[in-house]
Amino acid sequence: MDSAKKALKYKPLGNPNYLFGDIKLHPKKKFVSLRNALPVWPYGTVPYKIHPHLGRTGGEQALSLGYGCLFKGTIIHELIHALGFHHEQNRSDRDEFVTVFYDRIKAKEKYAFRRLAPNKNRLLSPYDYHSMMHYASDAFSKDGRDTMIAKKEGIKLVDPATRTKLSQFDIIKISRLYRCSFN
Repeated sequence: MDSAKKALKYKPLGNPNYLFGDIKLHPKKKFVSLRNALPVWPYGTVPYKIHPHLGRTGGEQALSLGYGCLFKGTIIHELIHALGFHHEQNRSDRDEFVTVFYDRIKAKEKYAFRRLAPNKNRLLSPYDYHSMMHYASDAFSKDGRDTMIAKKEGIKLVDPATRTKLSQFDIIKISRLYRCSFN
């Protein structure tokens, strides 16, 4: 099997030992929610290299871009973590928008579906099924069946690695947090 086919089979967002699958926490700091105007990068500039912390923690950010992670969507996804955002399906209000089937999720991956407490997330836009930060319907499936489905008719949850651009609400969330505008 050539490397391109191997990369396509790789689930890029499944990194055990990371918060929600792909956020490496600062080793000397406990997890702190990022809410309102807490740590954001000044002037919208994020210095980075390779496993992001969530939001500004000082110095360079490291992005998880290992084997199988060099898809445009994965890179954008990791940069959005570095900007300070959690996964969309972890929002405190997510149960109004998706149904999660915990019995279909691999045991070691159930952490990726934890719902945040209302005071631990940023709800800067309506729920966004098309966000770069939303996992696919079959994320971490132990048997190939969907692990979550949209409650809204006709919505298919797509792997962020296959996306190529920010959603409308991704742009709104980032611009609200950083008080900027996108043309």
